[in-house]
Amino acid sequence: MLNEFRIGTLLGVAATLVLASSVSADRVKLKDGRVIEGTVIPQGSGYWVRSSDGQTYKLTKEEVVSIDKGAAAPAAGTPAAGTTPASPGAAPKIAVNFNVTKSRCTVVDSALAAVTLWQQFLDNAPENSPDLPAAREEHAKWKALADSSAEKIKGKWIGGDERKAILAKATALQKEADELIEQQQTLQAVKKLEEAAAVYPNSFESNFQLAYIYMIQHDEKKAAEWFAKASAIRPDAPEVLANQGLLHCVKRRYDVGIPLMTKALQKGDRREIVHNLITAISSAPEVLRRRADIKEAEGAARLLAGKYNLSGPGDSYLIVPLMKENRGGRGGAEHEAMWSGTGFIVAADGLILTNRHVVEGAKTLMVILKGAGPGGSDLQRSGEVVVIDDQQDLALVRIKVDAKQTLTVMQLAPTDAPGDGAECTVIGFPMIDRLGAAVKITRGIVSSAAKQANGPDIMVDAKVNPGNSGGPILDRYGNVMAIVSMKTVASRLEDSYGLGISAGMVRRFLAKNSVTLKPGTTDGKTLSAEEIAAKAKPSTVCILGTK
Repeated sequence: MLNEFRIGTLLGVAATLVLASSVSADRVKLKDGRVIEGTVIPQGSGYWVRSSDGQTYKLTKEEVVSIDKGAAAPAAGTPAAGTTPASPGAAPKIAVNFNVTKSRCTVVDSALAAVTLWQQFLDNAPENSPDLPAAREEHAKWKALADSSAEKIKGKWIGGDERKAILAKATALQKEADELIEQQQTLQAVKKLEEAAAVYPNSFESNFQLAYIYMIQHDEKKAAEWFAKASAIRPDAPEVLANQGLLHCVKRRYDVGIPLMTKALQKGDRREIVHNLITAISSAPEVLRRRADIKEAEGAARLLAGKYNLSGPGDSYLIVPLMKENRGGRGGAEHEAMWSGTGFIVAADGLILTNRHVVEGAKTLMVILKGAGPGGSDLQRSGEVVVIDDQQDLALVRIKVDAKQTLTVMQLAPTDAPGDGAECTVIGFPMIDRLGAAVKITRGIVSSAAKQANGPDIMVDAKVNPGNSGGPILDRYGNVMAIVSMKTVASRLEDSYGLGISAGMVRRFLAKNSVTLKPGTTDGKTLSAEEIAAKAKPSTVCILGTK
């Protein structure tokens, strides 16, 4: 079956999508009359703001009239109007209120977010607060839900065996639908998919497949409705963005459709998406094609056209199917609303270094220090963003530390960059949903080191996976030679590499924020992998972020 749309044949597309602002968005009022809704984080003498549409701003305190916090309470790292932003040298002051915290927990998208909010309350409430017993009960209740992988299904938090039963039923219906599709019994398959979506509305796969089938059948209104549901579960799925863009372009709404297709390519390029983008741009009015963002999209399309051997625009659009590797696996909305990363302690008063992309966009942060609690238990603390760097993929997070508690601080390598071929050890918390929350150790060598002003400048062949971001890359003496930033994409014929930001760049970032990290030594006996791991573990933390 050739799944395509002839240009100009769809006259009844109702695909305008309105993205509502999150109920927990911050609201910044500026002196020039503008109002920005999104996430506000203090940075130096001003604020870093990410708006709901993804734009970022750097504002001075003089530009800001007021900051209204989402759900009537300060979000992580953001001061209330008129207060002084937290700095690396001082613990953030957070106002806590039992009823406000309870209210915020009614609108969270993950149980872990509620655990973090109650942890934040427990971390900052006065010791004589009469609300502490009730807060501990709420914390325990939400932790039990999080531990049981609970998610909100049809407005109710469900976990444990009940959730497993729902998933099993939905999976069976999905399997039946797949078999019916293979047998060309599309109408029956639609009924099974609708049953699956009714049983488990958080299924990305069921919602996407329904949208895809309705698109093939040229029922554009229903296709748009189901794509909107799929987008609510995975907002950055390239297949969803591409098909939503297609629906706009066949309605000749190129100003909306082309940027959506471009965003889809940024999330993952595919031949169908490139074909559609080239075709849409060639069909767009000349005045629109002169716009800077459309010109940029055209340049990206031309670049990728060579990769996919495309000679030019077509006379039809291609519907973008869901790639096999993107089907299932990650579960529903609960799993899409949280992520994990790594960090390490750079000051004994609870200051932690990590990647910008680990904390950026997070409404709550939970920091876990393995084995640092009473009797060797894990210590959990809510994290507050102190600084997000605009140039480097770096950020500082702070946790509250008890007066009697002593944290182990990591040491930086004395040299700014390691030599090619230097041995390295990577420590972190990759893929905790599949590999568990224990710390993982990998070994390798520095494949290359490059001098550049911004971005990762160290490449290592040690295994690095999602969740390693923000973790230390250590030299033979257990000093931080770099911080993990990303990994290259692997294929059947190519291995992946870990990319890191060197100790020199880290040192400059910390100095810019008035933090001095003592350099380690490189004389004396080198350490074994086991000794390096033992030295670094007490300073390495797991960071869980939630939307």
